[in-house]
Amino acid sequence: MIITALTDVINKKLTDGIYLHGILELENGYDLVSIDEIPEKDGIYECTTVLHNEKVPSILYFWKVNNRNRGLVVKRTDEKAIKNADETYNNRSEFI
Repeated sequence: MIITALTDVINKKLTDGIYLHGILELENGYDLVSIDEIPEKDGIYECTTVLHNEKVPSILYFWKVNNRNRGLVVKRTDEKAIKNADETYNNRSEFI
């Protein structure tokens, strides 16, 4: 699964409800992303984020609330963001 950060989006549709989080958001300056394939089920998925033309190993925390996609994308080494994303995912929060 490839997640593309806003600064690298060219002719791609932004993905509503799924956002960069933690270090990825800080490094990008924005939290908006485009995802090549949306998961069908809630879960925690390994993925790659394209950020400033570099591939960054990442994790997507993905869930649905009221048939709307929700998710946070974090860098695999960002322990603080992983902890926060894990809590948000476990609560299946609608607002992130």
